[in-house]
Amino acid sequence: MLDITLFRENPQLIFADHDKRGIAHDKVQQVIDLDLKWRDLQHQTNQLRQQKNGAARGIGEAMKSGNRDEAEKIKAQVADLGKEITTAESATDEALAQRDNIRMTIPNILHPDVPVGEDEGGNTQHSVHGQKPIFDFEPRTHNELIEINKWVDLKRAA
Repeated sequence: MLDITLFRENPQLIFADHDKRGIAHDKVQQVIDLDLKWRDLQHQTNQLRQQKNGAARGIGEAMKSGNRDEAEKIKAQVADLGKEITTAESATDEALAQRDNIRMTIPNILHPDVPVGEDEGGNTQHSVHGQKPIFDFEPRTHNELIEINKWVDLKRAA
């Protein structure tokens, strides 16, 4: 999964990589938009917490001065702010989850040496190790050998 700072600081790199692959930019843009939304919601939530903490300090001051009515008003205000904070936290968590779910579907950046082509025909061969064996019979797959030799009872295993 690509680091979120790459989306924030250098989205052009991701867009260029998607152009090489022939992939649309919409998911990358969704991640960027959701990240901005998440950061904004997080800021709003922190502002609400700050307001709540300031109001909560006012309760003690009102009680010390003997103004119970004012203290009760502030308590109601603190309770309302608590509900707003809960709602804002829920929206923040949802935006973060959406952002990261989409971010997980975006492929890693290709190495600069990777050739660009329409299909696998554009691939290059960098090295060959050993010689490819030539058989005088038709090679079989792993699964075919298991079934022919009855090494595993696949029906019972299923």
